[in-house]
Amino acid sequence: MDITWINYLVGMLVSIAAWFIFLWAIRDGQFRETEETARRMLENEGREEGS
Repeated sequence: MDITWINYLVGMLVSIAAWFIFLWAIRDGQFRETEETARRMLENEGREEGS
């Protein structure tokens, strides 16, 4: 029975840690303008081909 509680607590701690990392990433702007990088890459390829 003890190992069940240990597994439960470890799982909860890992879940809470993942949640806080996710919230930090949102506040830090990691998910802002995710498509911008792809557009820049395509624009750079167009410039290289046009040279």
